[in-house]
Amino acid sequence: MASLTQIAPGIDKFVDKVVASPEVFFQAAPTIKDQAVEITKQLYDFAKQHEPKPMGPLSQLLVDGFDDEQIWEELQLQNEPMLKYLDRQVKKLLKKAEKVQLFEKDPEELMEAAKKRKRAAEEEEEEE
Repeated sequence: MASLTQIAPGIDKFVDKVVASPEVFFQAAPTIKDQAVEITKQLYDFAKQHEPKPMGPLSQLLVDGFDDEQIWEELQLQNEPMLKYLDRQVKKLLKKAEKVQLFEKDPEELMEAAKKRKRAAEEEEEEE
């Protein structure tokens, strides 16, 4: 699987810069905004290529000539169907998990039996 730096080159430097100086988000710094938009686009486009089934109307994030609100709306167009899909997948996994039986007996019974065997072994050692 591709690493995050392969998907969004420059993300490590961007994160380091923002972590070191979080106040950059409160300033009108176009370079930070441009970097954030570019990294978001790279991550979005990568995710679209690897989604389990087509979700949302956009095959890529459109950013040229779009303001922050428009980009946010594009992300929401992807997030809503993705969240519904993930919710269904989690429900399916939970149903399967209910059917899975890891032990033939109740785990508490198995623990009790193991304790009894241990006590019996210790008693045998003491008798010797």
